[in-house]
Amino acid sequence: MKQFFVKNRKWTGYTIYGILLTFALLFYRFPSDALRDYVQATAHSKTPNLLVTFQKVSPSFPFGLKFAGAECRIQGDPEQTVFKTKELLVRPVIWSLFGRTPEYSFTCQAYDGTISGSINIRKNGEETLFNLSTKFDNIHIDANSPVPAFLKDYTGGVLEGAITYSGSDLYDLNGTGEASLTLSKGSFKFAKPFLNINVIDFKEVSVKAALKEQNLNISNINLKGDDFLGQASGAINLKNSLKKSSISLKGTIEPTAAFIQNSTKANDAVLLLKQSSKKGKISFTLQGTIEKPDFRFNQLL
Repeated sequence: MKQFFVKNRKWTGYTIYGILLTFALLFYRFPSDALRDYVQATAHSKTPNLLVTFQKVSPSFPFGLKFAGAECRIQGDPEQTVFKTKELLVRPVIWSLFGRTPEYSFTCQAYDGTISGSINIRKNGEETLFNLSTKFDNIHIDANSPVPAFLKDYTGGVLEGAITYSGSDLYDLNGTGEASLTLSKGSFKFAKPFLNINVIDFKEVSVKAALKEQNLNISNINLKGDDFLGQASGAINLKNSLKKSSISLKGTIEPTAAFIQNSTKANDAVLLLKQSSKKGKISFTLQGTIEKPDFRFNQLL
């Protein structure tokens, strides 16, 4: 082998030079605008009210694409940002490119944490289907996060967990999926104060849910906090306009002994909770829509 390279060092040098030149031209002459137009047109054809934008696309060694300034927005009045990152890296799973279901991995730094996962694409007759698997790690949601107002206006915290989804697009009537998520060190905010309670802080909220036929069936929600413990289950019927999705949840909430002992103000909320705590848990319902949720304690209905 050594003798081969010695005898053909001239052509070996030309080959290496050609490879390096190809990579250099690829980086400096990459058709960023054309690829951006293609991605935007494809996303719009699948989900007309979803606008995908990014500042620049460039190749990333080895075998990847780097999307700078990527952002997804839901068009409407008002227009709302649903995702934003400084940089999104996409790479193909090489072995999958030789089969009928190409797969791509992705990762990005966003919301002070990391979002990663994979997506594979397959043909079902004339229909194109995809399987999406996403993992969230240390994602911070607060009042300044680039997420829809109907989310950050009512809750916040640090998100961990995973979501899977299969379908032809995000609004596929036959789309299915699962979610296992945990939101920690956050709070729930009421649109209107109820019995002088504006916010419920929590240490951790865990959620398990499954999607089928546009119904998000929530099998379990567990809340743990210094002041309250809670549990709920139910369903959310998803609409094309996500904020119009209808909610139907029932659950219980239980004030902790520390909350009762530390509550010195004799307001209606504290009196109700003290009386109810003697009997056990307090039941509640959450109905309405994501845009206008309606929370009620059942004792006062």
